[in-house]
Amino acid sequence: MFKRIINTVSILIVLSYILVVIYGLYCNVPFKNEFSKDCIVLILYLAFFYLGKACLSDTIKSKKGSKEKKTSKTVIVIGSIFLVSGILLGVATLDNIYKLRIDSSEYKNGDIISVELKVKKITIETNTGGRGASRHVTTEITEIEGTNIRNNEKLEFKHCSFYVSEISQGQVYNVKYLKTTHRILNIQEKK
Repeated sequence: MFKRIINTVSILIVLSYILVVIYGLYCNVPFKNEFSKDCIVLILYLAFFYLGKACLSDTIKSKKGSKEKKTSKTVIVIGSIFLVSGILLGVATLDNIYKLRIDSSEYKNGDIISVELKVKKITIETNTGGRGASRHVTTEITEIEGTNIRNNEKLEFKHCSFYVSEISQGQVYNVKYLKTTHRILNIQEKK
């Protein structure tokens, strides 16, 4: 009975992700690259969760002899780590599904806010990739804080990805973003 519930929940998570992606593609959202990033989290959820479940179920089913106690304890610990990691990744997947659904429906309904933003603070992160001679460093802006010029409202945009040359502090930009999640759709320097 418990196994059926777990499998049903996993199938529902995968199906809801597929339906949200289809809905996003139907709405022709400009953030389609997020779908592949969130798909990786979904795949890791399935792999870790079922690996942990398999480790624990095999250990519990097997008969314990005196020599197998240390091995079974190790497998239980490793299986528990994988199972907990899988559960956490499953919760992250549900959060991603919710955000993508909200963003897609807001984009389809036209709930896009346009403001003139004066950038007060930017957060820059450096990512390193590749190996050996093909190693490269990418510097990108991940967070933007600023104020709306019209009403002095403070706005924060997190989880963005812009090159350092695109945005600078103290400049004024025309920004289009979604209301609920503050996902930036378009940013251009005001001339």
